Amino acid sequence: MKFLIFLLSFTCFYECGKAMKSKQESVELKKKTYYLYYTLRGNYEVFCNGISLSEYTDQDGTAIASEYLNPLISGKGMQTVSIKINSSDSNILSPEYLKGVKISLYYSENGDEGDLVLVKDFTLKPYNENQPMVFETWSFNADVDYENENPLNSASDLAKEDLHKLSEDVLNKYNEVLSIINSGDANRYSEIYKNSFKRETTSMYLDVNDTQKYINNLKSRVIASKGFMKPIEGYKININPNNKIVELTSSKGKPVLYSIDDKRKIKFFSLQLYRSSKTGKLEVY
Repeated sequence: MKFLIFLLSFTCFYECGKAMKSKQESVELKKKTYYLYYTLRGNYEVFCNGISLSEYTDQDGTAIASEYLNPLISGKGMQTVSIKINSSDSNILSPEYLKGVKISLYYSENGDEGDLVLVKDFTLKPYNENQPMVFETWSFNADVDYENENPLNSASDLAKEDLHKLSEDVLNKYNEVLSIINSGDANRYSEIYKNSFKRETTSMYLDVNDTQKYINNLKSRVIASKGFMKPIEGYKININPNNKIVELTSSKGKPVLYSIDDKRKIKFFSLQLYRSSKTGKLEVY
């Protein structure tokens, strides 16, 4: 989900929000959208409700970034945000460095990231010595105006599975999706992602027309990637902290599903999986 969803979701939601003309429509669109802003460097991963939002490995310099949280928020109530920071040769987690970590939660009421309200600043606990790794979690109450069915409520605990067998199953599922994209079968792609698309578009407060535009944009990326998908190589398996989501990422933390067309344009495709406790199969989250 993460890279494709958050880039395209924000772009579409922002433009859709700006397109509203009448005062009545603007009032109807005043739905809370949550953003996490942070200042980090080195090796880190950001999570919402135990699901990976972004991952960076061997990041040079300091990253000042934001993440769009709504697709990982099923409905009103308590949510969690987590940060995992790993040390490396070029990134020592000293007390001084950790004091400089900044994490803040904001919301907007109209889908415009330029009109944000601070919810809270998240602060790391004090550290007096260098740390090999830091993992901290905070909670917040989301006041969103939608309710999504959460498939993870009936997902298996992946931490209890044999890692070798799980890795084989995940790789097979990834290769299945890669084959679908490489064939340019946008309808089949849309079918296996339909529950994911429904969750995203609901969390973005899109109406029927804008939902179809959003899905058509994603399908067009599949068509444009026909015959250009690269084989899955140099991957690592990543079971998210909630033990319900699993994905493959590159050694740099990027998606392993991507195409490079004849103009050298790269398109990444996100894929996060969970195992249904009902069917025993890996499904697209």
